[in-house]
Amino acid sequence: MDFILIRTFDAFFNLLYFLLISRVILSWFASARQTRIAGIIYTLTEPLLAPIRYVISRFQSEGVGMMFDFSPLIALILIQIARTAIRSVILA
Repeated sequence: MDFILIRTFDAFFNLLYFLLISRVILSWFASARQTRIAGIIYTLTEPLLAPIRYVISRFQSEGVGMMFDFSPLIALILIQIARTAIRSVILA
């Protein structure tokens, strides 16, 4: 039973990783962002990235703009932490 739970969560986290990396790569190409698949990827990842962007903006100094969007990087780190925590709870 533990094996099935771990495999299920791993598949879910792998899908999130794939979607986030795909979104980052799509952001490099303006024309690619207009495709249907890009819309799906943006729709699936935005609920994860929007709260992170909000927290980042709260720490940002007034008048200083951010050149890069670090929310996907932070999301990938948080996903890895969640994956490790869930694995340790399941295996405990």
